Amino acid sequence: MRKLKVLVLAAALSLSMASTAFAGSWKQDDKGWWYQEDDGSYPTNTWKEIKGKYYYFGADGYMLSNGVAPDGQRVGADGALIKTQNRSHITYSADSVTKDLMISDWIFGNDYTTYHLYEITNNSALTIDISINEVGKNHVGSTVSADSLSECDIPAGTTFFMYSICSDSPDVAEFDSTVKVTQTKYWQPVFQNISTNVIKKSKKAIVAATNNGSVKIDFPEAIAVFYKNGEPIDLYRVYMGASASLQAGESYTAEMYSTSGTYDDVKVHITGRADK
Repeated sequence: MRKLKVLVLAAALSLSMASTAFAGSWKQDDKGWWYQEDDGSYPTNTWKEIKGKYYYFGADGYMLSNGVAPDGQRVGADGALIKTQNRSHITYSADSVTKDLMISDWIFGNDYTTYHLYEITNNSALTIDISINEVGKNHVGSTVSADSLSECDIPAGTTFFMYSICSDSPDVAEFDSTVKVTQTKYWQPVFQNISTNVIKKSKKAIVAATNNGSVKIDFPEAIAVFYKNGEPIDLYRVYMGASASLQAGESYTAEMYSTSGTYDDVKVHITGRADK
């Protein structure tokens, strides 16, 4: 299904987008970015493919960012056409105990903050800890951010979210991400025991979580990702428990908000841990 979507998008773009760049360079001033051809001209009122990505340039020649082009297609904070595809170049460290993960990622946000969201499924038979070191680059290849994130006690077969925030780098376009996977030593797998129920409202979701296991879950963290037209537009994070824990058999309800307004869909993953 993913390949089919990409093929359909590629076919649509081939009909609607005007040109492919073979030469030229990016330029920037206080107002924004534009693309100058070798002959000094620049694209206006059109899409242009540059190094495999599509950008829309307005009547004044400036690149559109974090908005909607006249044909209804959306661009991100980096100006590139938003596509449902991975935005990271992912490698594994040499000492990773497994590479049997399914990793998808998205870049989204606004003019001030860019979120880099990972959705990861542990397809191995191990309970694992994971760390990611990432370097963010803008559309001309310059490094604009760097971050490290981690999650622990990930049971086999479970899916979870991780994300970073590039507060000062709204023009980040892609990431080089190095993933290190180790086997959990200090925790027992528990967050597969959490069941969730999600009720959708106009600009929020009401999320109920229940610990169906026999041990207390510490730091049960819920991340809700809100989607519109198939793309993430916002996320919300909260601990599911009155004291950052969820007792055996306990349920907890939280309201999670989309500050970007109404949404079409929401997905919630909850993580947690317990001492061995």
